[in-house]
Amino acid sequence: MQEFHIRYHEETGIPFASFYPGCIATTGLLREHIPLFRLHFPPFQKYITKGYVSRDEAGKRLAQVVGEASLTKSGFYWSWNKESAVGRS
Repeated sequence: MQEFHIRYHEETGIPFASFYPGCIATTGLLREHIPLFRLHFPPFQKYITKGYVSRDEAGKRLAQVVGEASLTKSGFYWSWNKESAVGRS
């Protein structure tokens, strides 16, 4: 993402960014994993690491990155610290 920013942002004006909405542990991503892991991974993410987010919350975060002018900086990686977006280059 940073390399795209370096090579193409000035020429094209396209902002290049990446984001991590949080751990969406209740999707079908783990459907092929062992049942014990599928059972314990979502609560572990929710209560131990505090990294769990719902599908709805992840969608809101995606919309925030796409729609808010303050999050259109090119060359940034966006993640969330509780309720606010934090950008790192």
